[in-house]
Amino acid sequence: MERAPVPGRAWPDHPPAGRLHQGQVSFQIDFDFVDHRLVVQTNGGQQESFRLQDGLSVAAFDRQLHELLDQLGVDVAIREDPTVCR
Repeated sequence: MERAPVPGRAWPDHPPAGRLHQGQVSFQIDFDFVDHRLVVQTNGGQQESFRLQDGLSVAAFDRQLHELLDQLGVDVAIREDPTVCR
């Protein structure tokens, strides 16, 4: 089965104004498929990222995401429990 091409830096349907807001900070989270990184940018010009690597567990991904957001001063609640879809 042939795979459809995916743009290198973000999902193809990612809106250009896809910013999230928390207090006075707006931020954007992107998956960079060229450099294999998760990248977070704020409206203040700050940018942090971490490497996406084979074997990265969901727990490690979650921990790194929360640490990264904390470094950027973004205190946002993320629902940790899965939602069952029917």
